Amino acid sequence: MYVHYLSALACIIFILSIRYCEALNLTFPGGAGLSYQNGVLRIKLPTGGRSKDPKALFDKIPPIGTPPPTELIQVKDTGTVKGYGAFAKSPLPRGTFLGFYEGDLVQSRECLDRLIDRRVKEWSLNHDKVTTKKESSPAMDYVMSLDGGMTFLDGYARAMNRSVFSPVHLNHADKGTPACNCVRFLEQKPENDQKDGHGKWDSSYTVAFFTSRDIEENEELCFDYGFNFWKGREKEKV
Repeated sequence: MYVHYLSALACIIFILSIRYCEALNLTFPGGAGLSYQNGVLRIKLPTGGRSKDPKALFDKIPPIGTPPPTELIQVKDTGTVKGYGAFAKSPLPRGTFLGFYEGDLVQSRECLDRLIDRRVKEWSLNHDKVTTKKESSPAMDYVMSLDGGMTFLDGYARAMNRSVFSPVHLNHADKGTPACNCVRFLEQKPENDQKDGHGKWDSSYTVAFFTSRDIEENEELCFDYGFNFWKGREKEKV
């Protein structure tokens, strides 16, 4: 009931914000909150909003900066059109923390578009192909949206380093299929923990990854990239 009330209140505040103010930030009992800035409305659910099921081992997000279990996962060629992927070196139990998404912060859609356009041109030159289409190159393959389209993590450079595993190396699998064995959580950081010391996480949000079921040795780790990732490139979906 509280969540429904919060959603209704969010709609009202969103309408009023557009008309009367540029930004606001509200907090509510239980750790819930609403904020509006740069046209983006963010809703933070009450603390403990996830499942109370004791088997939901991924309820607890580790501290920012906790490294992925690189000794348990290796990056190698899948032998398919997917290219490289992440594989378990040994069995992993459900709820195993896989790390935070790593990348450079991009703080506007305009900055992202310029970055991707430049990357598309570079990719075309390196592959002797002329294209201006983002979907025809891997330029967007490692971009993670943090807040619905205003802030992004660009993991492209990190993904090129395949010697050490990072969640940027996880391939796609449709949700509900056996191959989809990982889950991601968009997590808001504490106000006093805005950076990891390397300037990569200067944002209020980050993305944590976990295994969503038990993983067998040599099994590839995958998660669902979501509908928006494949929009305009449906024929390339793998």
